[in-house]
Amino acid sequence: METTGDEDLNLQRASADLIAELQRSLPHFLCKSIPAESGHSPAVIAPVRGLVRETKTDQLIKLLEPFQEWPQLLDPHLSGLLQPLVSTYIEYASKRATFYHQEGKPCPGIIPLPRAISKILYVLCKVRGTKVISQFLNNEPRYLEPMLDALESWAGKMSSSEENATQKHGIMVWEESFVMLLWLSHLLLAPFDLSSMSSDNAGIQLRDSLPYVDLPATIPPIAKRLVCMSTYHLSLPSKAREAAGTLLVRLAVRTDMRRIGLQKILIDWAISSIRADSDASTPTSTYGFIGILSFIAGFIVSAENEVLKPLLSRLYNSVQHVKSDQIHSSAGTNSSASARKLVIKIERALAIAGINIDSKAPDIVGPCLGEGVLEDIIDHLLTALEDKDTPVRLAASKGLSVIAVELEPDMVEQIFDVIDERLYEDTMWEDTHIGVDVPGRFELKLGAVSALKWHGLILALSQLIFRGSMPPKSVLGKVMFSLIIALRFEQRTSLGNSIGTSVRDAACFGLWSLARRYSTAEIKNCKPLTDENYIGAIGSMRQVLENRTQSVAGLRALTNENSDDATVSTLQVLANELVQAATLDAAGNIRRGASAALQEMIGRHPEEIKHGIDLVQEVDYHGIALRSRAMTGVAISVSQIEPTYWRSILRGLLDWRGVRSGDAESRRNAAYAIGLLAHSPGPEMALSTITILRRRLHACDIPKVEERHGLLLALSEVVSRWTNLDFSNRTHLSATTEVQLAELWGVFHGGGGPKDTKHLHSALTCEAVCLFVAALANSLLNGGLLRPSPTELHDCLGALEMSLRQPDEMVLAASTRAARALFRILDRDIQQNLVSRWARILNDPIPGATEGTVVGVAAALGAVFQHVQTSQSRNFVIDTLINLVSNEHGISLRCAALRSLTSGVLESNVISENLSQALHACLNDYTTNERGDVGSLIRLEAIDATAVVLKKGLLSMSERQDIAARICGLAVEKLDKVRFRAWNCLQSNWEVFELGAKPQASISDISQTSTIEYFLQLLSLCSHHLTQGWIRKPLLEGYVTSGGAGSESLLGASRAAFMFYAESLDLATLATLCTFLTDLIRENISDRLSVPTLEFVAFLFEAGVLQRLRDQDFAWKRLFTNVRKAHFKSGNVQKIEAAVKIYAGMMAVSKVRTDVEDKLCSMLLHPYPKIRNAAAEALLIATEDESLMGVNWSRPKAELKEFAISFQARVGVSATFA
Repeated sequence: METTGDEDLNLQRASADLIAELQRSLPHFLCKSIPAESGHSPAVIAPVRGLVRETKTDQLIKLLEPFQEWPQLLDPHLSGLLQPLVSTYIEYASKRATFYHQEGKPCPGIIPLPRAISKILYVLCKVRGTKVISQFLNNEPRYLEPMLDALESWAGKMSSSEENATQKHGIMVWEESFVMLLWLSHLLLAPFDLSSMSSDNAGIQLRDSLPYVDLPATIPPIAKRLVCMSTYHLSLPSKAREAAGTLLVRLAVRTDMRRIGLQKILIDWAISSIRADSDASTPTSTYGFIGILSFIAGFIVSAENEVLKPLLSRLYNSVQHVKSDQIHSSAGTNSSASARKLVIKIERALAIAGINIDSKAPDIVGPCLGEGVLEDIIDHLLTALEDKDTPVRLAASKGLSVIAVELEPDMVEQIFDVIDERLYEDTMWEDTHIGVDVPGRFELKLGAVSALKWHGLILALSQLIFRGSMPPKSVLGKVMFSLIIALRFEQRTSLGNSIGTSVRDAACFGLWSLARRYSTAEIKNCKPLTDENYIGAIGSMRQVLENRTQSVAGLRALTNENSDDATVSTLQVLANELVQAATLDAAGNIRRGASAALQEMIGRHPEEIKHGIDLVQEVDYHGIALRSRAMTGVAISVSQIEPTYWRSILRGLLDWRGVRSGDAESRRNAAYAIGLLAHSPGPEMALSTITILRRRLHACDIPKVEERHGLLLALSEVVSRWTNLDFSNRTHLSATTEVQLAELWGVFHGGGGPKDTKHLHSALTCEAVCLFVAALANSLLNGGLLRPSPTELHDCLGALEMSLRQPDEMVLAASTRAARALFRILDRDIQQNLVSRWARILNDPIPGATEGTVVGVAAALGAVFQHVQTSQSRNFVIDTLINLVSNEHGISLRCAALRSLTSGVLESNVISENLSQALHACLNDYTTNERGDVGSLIRLEAIDATAVVLKKGLLSMSERQDIAARICGLAVEKLDKVRFRAWNCLQSNWEVFELGAKPQASISDISQTSTIEYFLQLLSLCSHHLTQGWIRKPLLEGYVTSGGAGSESLLGASRAAFMFYAESLDLATLATLCTFLTDLIRENISDRLSVPTLEFVAFLFEAGVLQRLRDQDFAWKRLFTNVRKAHFKSGNVQKIEAAVKIYAGMMAVSKVRTDVEDKLCSMLLHPYPKIRNAAAEALLIATEDESLMGVNWSRPKAELKEFAISFQARVGVSATFA
């Protein structure tokens, strides 16, 4: 989980505003406002609303939902927020309940006030917890019956399907049932007998899917109604079922209800319901079973021991019946995670109750639950730890820990032995021979184990530690060993997805609990890393670890690969593991969980962990939220605190959290971190790191592409920083260092190296190989490495050329970098041959070669151009790249060639006439294909090239003017990226272009190029250079694409800017500017510019800009002629529609009205019905002839011809049609 780390801080800052908005909005939401002019006293309470808008409810809920991340922020304000909600709800339920259901036509978006309040209260329960929120509910007994009356009435309407269709505001939703049942359960805490609060109201009988509860007449009516309402909701598939179970439990455990026998009736009903046979007349649904089980679980937890004692055996047998296949719903119930979780909860409660009862009556022979029942429950909980559903595993682990608190230590040891045995059933120790510092390192292989099983088992261990039920002397050392293994646990599916996060999360919880629950002395006395106190793990691996000495070394290597540190304290070993997880783990919750466990460990055992205070300050909760920052920043800072942390971080970076990660970006970050880490202590550790990486690389199998990618990247990072080391005080190193580094060229020969071309079929390997080659070559150039042999150099060139065929962007960047560095260490003859070969590949591609396979070659030519020594070769490269830029090639190859010209040729201060012409052509490239305007990619690259040319001063004055004009046009065109890139070029070269005073406004974001202010400052160039065609035409050509064919927001900004600009002009200047727009219509025949130009001119008519020139000496005839020619014999409907809009505006100009009217009349019989309709509308507005309104212009032309001729006769137009 990649987060910025600031979400909590942002929520804390925003919480005050969110709560203030809630407090401000709630009164108006709940009550009607009293007008100030009504004359009422301020003390008068505003009347409660009956209906509210659902959108307003959703707005309030959105203000509450962010607090799920930090619910404690609500605590000081809960009373103020809940008091108006609770009081308003009570007032409505007690006084206006009958207005809840109104018959009539449905009104979507309008809901009753109780429904809105219930939704808000449920969100508060979800955020802060049901137990906390229920404390603020009104508990006055006088509201028990009104609340029950309202619930029965509203739920009765919901269950009546005949009336559902007539409900004006819909039926009752489950949030309402949940809140009201929860409230009723809270009201049942009243210390008075229910008979004293009960009336004779019999209530409403609801259709119930559960077996009927037969209640005698001695039961108070209100209790009967509560039982009826509870059992009805127990079978519903919603959260209301949980509240109904709570209500029924509260009712059953009341003393007065037990006295009159209701408790026994409900228990007998529940037991008979779950034991019902499959041929029962009223079969119980799965949800009904879950509801009844929740009632039984709650009853056992809430009831007193003397009440439970005679019921324990019956309840246990009933639960066993549910688990069996003897009832019709057992299959459905056993397939439900909720049902299995409730069974575990019931068994846990039964076990605790049985143990407590037995402990208080030791003289009774035999346990009250029965012989062997406790063992059966524990066995079932152990089995449930391997359940496929997480809630069941959580319940089982908690149940085991709660029961273990009541057991003797020897029984707890037996539970642990079972867990320990199951943990290592499918594991084996394997000699990897690639340890960091210990040869023959043993590694525990977990590939065959089940991640779900390990999660449940580790969670059980953590829960046992959390409740302090783990005997410290006997098994705590084994537990710590398992927690360390679990903290490193990782598995990936066939698709590459991680499935080990939950195991590591449970391990973090276990280590956090360990630090809290056990003293420093208890933990120090445990030795988790030797076979003397960890027989279980070693004993299960005897088939691999036959040698006792090897087993000890392997176990020590598991947590500390430096054998010299075998005497390190247990707490320090745990801290090292937590540091590794907190800084390197892929999951954000694991990093934060490990950080919390580490802080807890240091806070409670400060003297046992080296530099604990400094460590806590570095491994900060917020600092490790972003993985890249944690890996490349926090981890490096931690490694500098103490060497033991350095070794721990390096081990983690070399494992699955680092170079073996499944994510490519994580491997790159890990490699970068290894480069920083290797050089922080000095050259000795850098050399040691290189040796480790080489050993691992040679042991890497061919299919392990990801690991090879990470190792090669790490090697390249370490080598690239080698020349920065200081050898002045380490003469003993400098004598042998060069020889050892020169052996790195041999990576291309050894096993696991990239000499085999099979490795280079992967883009990842190609990227890493190229970066490694670049690092070696740069190190050689900087004097830090010996020259490779000809064979090694030939292998490097072969790997480079294989990589140049990869179309991947990352490989392209890496191969370009490698080509630049490797080219510099080649002999002159080899350089010329290489350039010639690459140029031939581009000029005469191999048959069957795709465009993607030669893009890298084009990029490599640009990368090496600065180091090409002969002018003939240089000219050959330039001509080759210029030829690639032409339209004959694909867009990606053209972009790569233009990029090469920019970075290689132009950066070398080289330019030619052909190159200048090619650059100008690229700035005007508007190639389109099925992908759209792909020419924009060329224009973007050309803008970058222009910036380099201007920076180097390679253009003449006239060339600069042409370039400046084109850049101005691109700065106002319709594509956002092109506008922003062009503006950056324009802004940085304003003085070079000699465009006058530089604009004051600074544009730093792409969104700022779509504002009115942005377009106004560029339109000002028209005023400064109005008579200069070199800037006017390209600027207007670009502007009409934004004002005539841009997005909706761009159209609005560009058109508004032109309106403001036109209003500031005098009539003569405006006429000149509009004349230029008229010329654009004539000069641009293609639809790319002609359509947006016509649309823009049509807008100027609609906005009244051109109407200002009606009495001026403006070339109206020329405008009419140019528009008519633009759509002559055109099949583009959009273009013709724009022309009709212009004609409609020109009808108000007397100089051309006759010609325009003639043209519009001729278009009444246009082949396209849409155009006929548009022409008719224009004529209707201009002539006000209402006869045009009753004509269906979609009919065939033959049927419309007679009307068109008669209309022309009425307006005095000759009968000609187009």
